[in-house]
Amino acid sequence: MRKLSKTLLSLLLIAAMLASFVVLPAAAEEPAAEQPTEAVQAAETQSTAAVEGFDLSIVMLDCGRKYFSVDSIKQIIDNASAAGFGYIMLGVGNDGMRFLLDDMSLTVNGTTYESDAVKSAIHAGNEAYYNFDVDELTQSEMDAVLAYAKEKGMGVIPMLNTPGHMDAILAAATSLTGTNCAYSGSARTIDVTNSTAVAFTQAFVQKYVDYFAGKGCKYFNMVADEYANDKYLNYTGMGFGKLQSEGKYSYYVTYVNDVAAMIKNAGMTPMAFNDGIYFNNNTSSGTFDTDIVICYWSNGWSGYSPMPASDLANKGFKMVNTHGDYYWVLGKPDAQCSASKAKNFDIKSFPGSTIANPSGAMFCIWADYPGAETEASVISKTADTIAAFGATLPKIDDNKTVSDEATGVSVTAPGLTGITVAAVDKGTELDGKKVAGAWNIELTTENGSYTDSATVSIPVGKELLSYKLTGGVLESDGTTVTSDPNSKVENGVLTFTAKHFSTVVVLAEEKQQKIAVTVGGTVTLDPVDGEFSGDYTNDYVTVKTDIKQKNQTYVSAKLTDDTLYVSTKQNDTTPTQYLKFISAGNGKYYIQDGDNYIYPYAARRIFDNWDYSLKETTKQSDALVNVAINSDESITVSRDYSETSWGTTYTAKAYLTISGSSYAATDTETYLYLYDVGPVSKETTISFTGKKAGTTQVKIGDVLYIITVSPENLDNVSPLKIEYWITNSRLTGTTSNKNELSIAATLDGVASAEGVEIASLVDAKGAKDGRTQEYWQSKILDVQKSNDSTSGTELQTTKQGDDETLNGTAFTKVRYWDGKWQVFTNAWVDVDRTQVTVTYTGDSGSVRYKGDRNQLVAYYMEVVNINNENGESELHVNAADWGTKGDGTGSWGYTPESDRCSVSIQLVYEDGSFNPTDTTAAKLKSKTILYGYWSGGRGLGTMVFTGQQGYEIYKVTAATGTMASKTGSGNTVTVTDFTWADNEETVWEGNQTKSVSIGNPARKPSYEAPYDNLAWNTGAHNRNNAILIRVYVKAEIKEDSLKVHYVNLKGNSEFYTYAINVAEGVTFDSRLAMDLSKETYLVYNTVVNTNGIQQTVNGNLSKMAEIGAQYRYGGFTLKEVKLENGNKEVWLYYDFQNEHVFVVDFGVPVRIMPSDINVAQSGWSGAKVDGKETSVGKYGTATVGVGKGLTYTATKPMLGVETFTVTLEFTGSDNNTTGLTYLIYLVPATTVYYEQNVATYSNGWELQGTAIAADKYQQTQKGRTPGYNFGYDSYYEANQLGANGSVEYTNTKGADATLTFKGTGMELYLRTQNANATSDPATEANNATDHSYMLVQVYAGDTADANSLKRMSFVDVNNLFVQSKTGYGYNTPCWTVDGMVYDTYTVVVRYVKGTTYGLAIDGFRVTNTLNPSDATTNGFYADVGEAGMQTAEIRNMVIANATTKLNFDAYANADKMYRIATNKVLDAVFDETDTITGAVILTNDSNGTDTVTVDKELLNIGPKNEIYLKNGQAVVMQIPTTYTTVQVGMRSLTGETVKYQINSEPTKEMNSTVDMYYKVVPVEGKLVIQNVSGGILALTKLKVTSSEAGGTTGDNGDISVETTPEAIRYAMALMRGIDVPQFTDVAEDAWYHDYVYDLVYRGVVNGMTATTYEPEGKLTRAQFVKLLACSLADAETLKTYEGRHPFKDSEGHWAEAYIAWAKDKGIVEGVSATEFDPEAPITREQMATIFGRYALKQGIELPKSENAAGSFPDADKISEYAREFVELMRIAGILNGYEDGTFRPQGNATRAEAAKLFSLFLSITDKLAK
Repeated sequence: MRKLSKTLLSLLLIAAMLASFVVLPAAAEEPAAEQPTEAVQAAETQSTAAVEGFDLSIVMLDCGRKYFSVDSIKQIIDNASAAGFGYIMLGVGNDGMRFLLDDMSLTVNGTTYESDAVKSAIHAGNEAYYNFDVDELTQSEMDAVLAYAKEKGMGVIPMLNTPGHMDAILAAATSLTGTNCAYSGSARTIDVTNSTAVAFTQAFVQKYVDYFAGKGCKYFNMVADEYANDKYLNYTGMGFGKLQSEGKYSYYVTYVNDVAAMIKNAGMTPMAFNDGIYFNNNTSSGTFDTDIVICYWSNGWSGYSPMPASDLANKGFKMVNTHGDYYWVLGKPDAQCSASKAKNFDIKSFPGSTIANPSGAMFCIWADYPGAETEASVISKTADTIAAFGATLPKIDDNKTVSDEATGVSVTAPGLTGITVAAVDKGTELDGKKVAGAWNIELTTENGSYTDSATVSIPVGKELLSYKLTGGVLESDGTTVTSDPNSKVENGVLTFTAKHFSTVVVLAEEKQQKIAVTVGGTVTLDPVDGEFSGDYTNDYVTVKTDIKQKNQTYVSAKLTDDTLYVSTKQNDTTPTQYLKFISAGNGKYYIQDGDNYIYPYAARRIFDNWDYSLKETTKQSDALVNVAINSDESITVSRDYSETSWGTTYTAKAYLTISGSSYAATDTETYLYLYDVGPVSKETTISFTGKKAGTTQVKIGDVLYIITVSPENLDNVSPLKIEYWITNSRLTGTTSNKNELSIAATLDGVASAEGVEIASLVDAKGAKDGRTQEYWQSKILDVQKSNDSTSGTELQTTKQGDDETLNGTAFTKVRYWDGKWQVFTNAWVDVDRTQVTVTYTGDSGSVRYKGDRNQLVAYYMEVVNINNENGESELHVNAADWGTKGDGTGSWGYTPESDRCSVSIQLVYEDGSFNPTDTTAAKLKSKTILYGYWSGGRGLGTMVFTGQQGYEIYKVTAATGTMASKTGSGNTVTVTDFTWADNEETVWEGNQTKSVSIGNPARKPSYEAPYDNLAWNTGAHNRNNAILIRVYVKAEIKEDSLKVHYVNLKGNSEFYTYAINVAEGVTFDSRLAMDLSKETYLVYNTVVNTNGIQQTVNGNLSKMAEIGAQYRYGGFTLKEVKLENGNKEVWLYYDFQNEHVFVVDFGVPVRIMPSDINVAQSGWSGAKVDGKETSVGKYGTATVGVGKGLTYTATKPMLGVETFTVTLEFTGSDNNTTGLTYLIYLVPATTVYYEQNVATYSNGWELQGTAIAADKYQQTQKGRTPGYNFGYDSYYEANQLGANGSVEYTNTKGADATLTFKGTGMELYLRTQNANATSDPATEANNATDHSYMLVQVYAGDTADANSLKRMSFVDVNNLFVQSKTGYGYNTPCWTVDGMVYDTYTVVVRYVKGTTYGLAIDGFRVTNTLNPSDATTNGFYADVGEAGMQTAEIRNMVIANATTKLNFDAYANADKMYRIATNKVLDAVFDETDTITGAVILTNDSNGTDTVTVDKELLNIGPKNEIYLKNGQAVVMQIPTTYTTVQVGMRSLTGETVKYQINSEPTKEMNSTVDMYYKVVPVEGKLVIQNVSGGILALTKLKVTSSEAGGTTGDNGDISVETTPEAIRYAMALMRGIDVPQFTDVAEDAWYHDYVYDLVYRGVVNGMTATTYEPEGKLTRAQFVKLLACSLADAETLKTYEGRHPFKDSEGHWAEAYIAWAKDKGIVEGVSATEFDPEAPITREQMATIFGRYALKQGIELPKSENAAGSFPDADKISEYAREFVELMRIAGILNGYEDGTFRPQGNATRAEAAKLFSLFLSITDKLAK
């Protein structure tokens, strides 16, 4: 339950505070208990066309009387939606109240009722009405219902019946207000005349009105029916009749109107059932608000008379037909409307009336008998009825068109109210078509978003009108478009139907034209408008474009100072004349035509006639004209003239015009239109020439040309020849019996783009000299290319030594394509068939080659297989050069024995088994090839090895030696002897593979390693004439393979394994066992593999060449052998002496010097780690260097042990270098603190600060030397900000960091700040504005898979203990997950909220990286006392103890945001059991007294994972169990120096901010940690460990911690400055132990020495008086008695002052008037007397103890002066006597007895004083 409540709190916090920042993974839903047997089928059509005003189609569910789950409500919604209904009405309040808000607090008439109280009262009312397993829906569940309805396109109408049918609410109102709120004893109706009842219920309803309005609901049904019908069932008119008879009906009218106003004020429309509205046609008691929508269900019955529906409609009410005859009532089979009946529903036929235009219709599901049937039954039985009812309803035609002004996009669909359009980039192509545009369109209706089908209209530009346009929607995969094939464009607008709404796209299909052409043929198209230059040629066609100018275009122009074309025609497309206009201002211009200026001229003739002509002049000033600009931008050019004759002035106006092709003047006003030169019109002629057969596409302009190129006639193509060779010798194909391959172009597949594999065409095998060769490779050679071969070029010839196999280019396929032969190398290349002549010197003289420039050669190889005894191949061997077998099976006559050389092959298995079994000639000769040796040296050439039958090659070596052979009859050659040198050298090594190729050029071989062993040379290089090739193979591990495992006992790590493939049923010999006297250390250790070879399991690592040198040479001992898995696996266990283990427990690097592995610091000359200077391991990087040691830096959390092989090289005086190899194991500690760099960060983080210095390292002693505990490092302690040099910081909301770890827990450390303006914890909750918050999620596995979410917590990282606004709290543990099952987990830290300070990650601590349950792990940790590690958070201990022992109410003192359930407080720590135990905080106050405290600061300030101790505070606990080590996590919060003290140890200083574990030594289980002075001391966890691998010593469970009174007293003594010694002679179980330490804690005694008390020692009178004085008087008082000596023998005595004080107080009288006898042992009766006198003198009345001892049998021996006091002490229970009952008054008191007497006496006086 606690884990559940924590998770719930996290979710609630997130919902309340982070809704805008965090998206959480959805929780999995549990299946419903029952499911309906049949799915609801949607009605095919609704019965009638749309009815004007009909817009409400509703299904009502009575979920107030009966509880319905979220899943059940969703199924009702599904059924209603499928039937075409638009709304679901949820009757949450109807008798019962089955939906509770998160905040149910109410304020009524000035009194506030807490949320929980209201919830409890409602819940009680619900249970009283009908008690379900679950009684109410939560707010989050209702949120889910509303969201689901919205998703289904349905509106939700809440229904809360008031003032009637309010059983649960009425009961709550009465119980909370203390007022009877019921009307006349009704159980379900409030008294509308009672102001308290009205105020309470309306306040209650208001809560729900506000909630549903906030969720976007448009209607709210208050029902308002059947007033008090339970009380007045038989009264005329029932409750309404009773109200009216009492004259109180007006109260009901007011109540209904008030609730309606409440609903309207919230932006919703009120609804109500009809019967109470103007009941009995009563209109005199008030007027109902006509905005109320009436749900008309009944026109009444005898004695019950609601107003008719028609009358209500006439009053202006909107009417919803809720006909009661069509109800479905739970528990009443006769009132359950069937589907067949529902089909007859008529929306206009109301009970008792007909309404022509109803506003809606409603089908109701009532739950009058809530328990009659299950939810599933209700759903199932109503499904068909809902469908049938829905089919009768008219279609609600509410198509609306909404438009976006900015884009011009419009959408038409039902009920649309709004549109948002945003253009988006979806690339240039989708579905193979051009993207003309894409938009995200969001549509809204009254019920929320709209995503169904709609008609879309989008304007398109002119540039797209030449395309075929289609509209559609982009599907969720981001690439598929569902287009409307009926898309159409009209008047520049594209209209189409979108099936649903996401992203809307418009696609444009290019214009297409098909072209057919043959290879070499050309097709030329008619010219097309436009200029289309560019390179369109591809592999299939050559495209040419010829661009020519077509026509000059002209555009209309306005008058400017420029040269313009002029025409008398408007819209002239070919103006030919032009003029230059020069402005003179004020509408005056000069007009220039060529070099002259022109103007129209008029000259007067006789009789008032004028002659008009055009004048030209070179003088500008003579040609000024008027230019008028007309409304159509044309101009009129004129000039005014006048002439006076006979006193009369005559005027004329001459206009410029155009006559034919010339300018002229006229008396008629002429409009001249101006034009400028437009763009030049061009056209392009396109031609296509076929290159090769096939189909291609070329886009030119906006046209896609699809070109089909027909092939040429392949019968006329010259075949391609490929010659067969084995180096310099031709051979014959065994299938074709030819020495070359002729390929015709007509051959299947050759004339195709893919071509044909050459290996499928050539002969697979060839024949030469009676031997069989195998095809190897094909080469294309350039016969004119010079090289250093014996032929001088790449031309392959038969000349001796001519080997071109390493020259030219290999090809794998051939084709005839694009009219040419081509071969495929790494690309297709043309075969140059140009005829050339090449002359070279052959073996017998000059030779001339005449043929193609490219020679195509198929090369073959010799075969030398290694077979088993059955003749089956174990290793397939091919040699590029031809030779003869060395076993006498082949003839070879031309080479004398002195010129022979050989190569032999041997197969090696992992266990050292060989085939052939040895390297003698007898065994090797059949695996040997003989070659002729060339003067100057010969290379091996190329050899290819292929593993067989489940084995793979991983290494090839070569060694050299000498060979002897003899020639037999028929020129056969047999090898007779081999002698091999010890010079085996690796020539190839790599990952396991089936085939490996090695080689050294036959001519001019290399003699550099590793090739020198692959060449023969008996000359200057003194090489041998025999080569031995060893091929090393490993078995492919299969299900039936036998396996051999080699295991290092340290860490139980497997360092080598191999398999042996065997026949089915074969296993290891069951007798296989260890026998160190054998060479292999084993007996019965052989098995025959699938190749028939006997393999031997070898336990002698020195004989296992494939095992690393560190294992073979490092000193090993085979300790154990096991057979497992049905004798199919053998396990060999070793102990090594060259291994060294180091522990990693911090983020700084580990540096391992030679001395750390017992090697001299100097003298070594080189070092390698894994063969390199730097090796990247699984979790970090290791570097090594001379003088630098090995440095390991973790780069991510370690998930296991990191292993490196280090080789130290030493150079001797002979300059020979030897190496020693060591295994270095880096083991993660029980806790590992990593720096922030090991996580992976999203965008938005930045590295702040300086990283840890490169020369800083953590200790290497941990894990090797006892006394060095895990979790502590001197580097961090000495460098107070050592880990604070850098943090990863973000203030980007949503930025996350991810870390994968392995273990049982992890802590997250942050750099924290104080965002509050005050450090007063009481105001913290009100100062949270600037707090930073993070969400931490833990997932099982190595990925953040939502299905694997294990933990989730929301954390406020504000820290009030650091300086406000500016200070830092470093390395603050702000979040912990602990106690988890050992596994791999992924943690995601997300910054989710904050305004200023962001989130700064400082580091991580991982717990139990290695499985704590593993015996080997525990054994290793046990060796250094760190096994069975357990931790407990100190803060939790304090809270737990305070709650149980100090009556501290943690729940009440915690801020609300930290409460998670009854008596549970959030702590940000999540573990499996949350078991926390006890500790306390002590505070040394200003008065010097010590108090045990826990206050609100502990609960409410700062992160929730540590305790902050201020100066003068201490934490004390009692640890009753003995552990090997006890450690405490401590740090300085801010880096300020803190002085602290552990128990009574010397004070130490702390300034490191890193949370580290410090060893502490409890004193008899007591542990006190004090902050003596300085800054704030932060305590995190208590850690305990064991040296036993099986668990913690004395305890195998959780850490057991408690707080005892003695522990508190011990701590208080320390805090008062009392030195508390630990007496070695006071055993913890001694009877006097507690008495002695009581006096120690009081400061009365401190022992005879620093470590002894001497309990059996005698106590002198002086010592006793001192004890008394120190117990009862303070030091200042005792100082006043110094120098006073009331007795002669006290003068100058060390106890002088104490004796004087006692004498002055009347406590002692002395042995005489002048003598005290200070050194005499004090007797028991003297002690009793002194205490008794003190009590009498001080007026202390000692109590009578119920446990007082009986009278002492030796009472008569008590001195007279002492009897009274001994009796007083006896009765008080202070003196009890010995075991025999005697008192022994004159016996000398021991120090132990005195301690008891003092302790008991002081305890009694303490109580009396109190």
